[in-house]
Amino acid sequence: MNILDIPNLQEAICSENIFYIHFTLGKPMEKIKPDEFVAQLKASRFVILDFSSPGCAPCKKVPPLLAELMTEMSDTSIRAFEVDVTENIEFAQKFMVLGVPTIIIFKEGKEVIRFNSVPKKDKIKKALS
Repeated sequence: MNILDIPNLQEAICSENIFYIHFTLGKPMEKIKPDEFVAQLKASRFVILDFSSPGCAPCKKVPPLLAELMTEMSDTSIRAFEVDVTENIEFAQKFMVLGVPTIIIFKEGKEVIRFNSVPKKDKIKKALS
């Protein structure tokens, strides 16, 4: 199923909440508004959503793992975003996130894989190839 085909997706995720980008090939973290998510999904070949919460110890392992992977791959068509489920409950529900950490990888707007724990770097790399 293509995420872009979900009716009213943009309205469902647009609110005052903000997602945080972990990294973009070594650049400092950026903030992105939910209404920009659909545009990022259309503009990037791969989009990684890292659903986490501040009190989750395993969640703290994901940003460095993704940063290392992004540095190794050096691919500008991959964008990675952190979604704090405590601030973005409706967005997490929209993607049926039941626990954290959850990492969802989209390729050309379609969900290709979901990890419900901290995956090995090689598994993420394989999903991005």
